[in-house]
Amino acid sequence: MRRLVLVAAVMAAFLLSAAPATATVGLTTWHATVSGAVLHGGATVTERPAARVRFSVLVNGAAPGSRPVMELVNAACGAKGLVLGVARMTPATKAGVSLGLEIFSTPQTALFNAWVKAGKTISVHVVGLQPLTQSCGNLAKLG
Repeated sequence: MRRLVLVAAVMAAFLLSAAPATATVGLTTWHATVSGAVLHGGATVTERPAARVRFSVLVNGAAPGSRPVMELVNAACGAKGLVLGVARMTPATKAGVSLGLEIFSTPQTALFNAWVKAGKTISVHVVGLQPLTQSCGNLAKLG
C-alpha cells in the first residue's frame, strides 16, 4: 500500500510540476478542465518539436480502487468522434484520486497534429465504474 501511495505521489508531482508553456522553448501545451457529475480534474496534452505527444489526466471522485479510462476524442465534450488514445488510469486512492499518462506513438502524434491543423475540437473523456460515471472537457491551447 505504501508503494502505491508513493508511486501515486511521484506521478502527481511529475504531472503537476510541468513548466508553463512560456517558460519552455518549443513546448506546445493544451489543457482541459475535466468535469462531470462525479469525476472532476484536469488533463494536459504536451508536445515538443519532433517529439511524440504526452497525454496526462488527474481526476478526483473515482471509486477507491477503480481504474478509470481516459480517452482523447476529435469531437466536442460529450459528442461522439474518432478516439485517438485510450488508457487505463492508476487505481484510485482511498481519497478517489486517479492518474493517467499515455505517450502517443508517432502515427497517433501525426493524427493529433492533423486534427489541430484542421481546427478540430478535441476533447478529453474520462469514464469510471458502474454505475457509469463520466466526465469530459474540451482542450484549449495555452499560450
